[in-house]
Amino acid sequence: MTWQIERWSADVHKTTEELLREYGSLGPRELTVVACAVLDVALAELLSLRLIDDPGECESFLGLDEDGRAPVGTFGARVQLAYLAGVIPKGLLPFFQGLKALRNAMAHRVNIHLLTPQAQKALDKLRGDLDRLGPDFVAAAHRSRTDEETARLLVLNTFAVLEHGLARQLASLRPEIRVPPHIRLHRRRHLAPSGAGTRSSRSPSATTAWRTRGAYCAGRAALPLLDLAELTGWNP
Repeated sequence: MTWQIERWSADVHKTTEELLREYGSLGPRELTVVACAVLDVALAELLSLRLIDDPGECESFLGLDEDGRAPVGTFGARVQLAYLAGVIPKGLLPFFQGLKALRNAMAHRVNIHLLTPQAQKALDKLRGDLDRLGPDFVAAAHRSRTDEETARLLVLNTFAVLEHGLARQLASLRPEIRVPPHIRLHRRRHLAPSGAGTRSSRSPSATTAWRTRGAYCAGRAALPLLDLAELTGWNP
């Protein structure tokens, strides 16, 4: 029995800039599927580092041999175990669960888009308590209910921030792995897909490498970068 799924750190992980450039133009359905696939293999690798050194049992338990019947062989199971093992805090569960619910809806329905009730129910988990982060976030959350591009940017935004945080977790669990500078977002840095504009933020919360805000812009749609450290207390 050998590790068959993609290895996140070696095969999948991208810098935030690369992620936005490669996935920023994907349509809603493809973006959602790709986002969950990336986060799924990221959690699988992080969880494997929390288990004892028994590769065979680890691969069988986590489904690293691509056996979906494994106890932790699905995205949902890995999200749940990641929380119980302390890889992610409870405050982030809605973000992972929201992406999972959206992925399932997009994958199993033909006639669906981000403004349909099924998708909006999943996006409610991504919107969460954004009102705690200020008026820009309230406005963006409101727009994502009626504007599909803003809703798509909400998915892209959440994906980018979660992937970045998991990369920080990898660095903490595997200190021998050299973490390149791109893993660390700089203060008051603002990110957007290639060719899009950005807007500045003077928020007092932008005082640490993790607590960073920005905007993903496409046409008239703009969405502030989620500040998950402030929202959930997650500071990997």
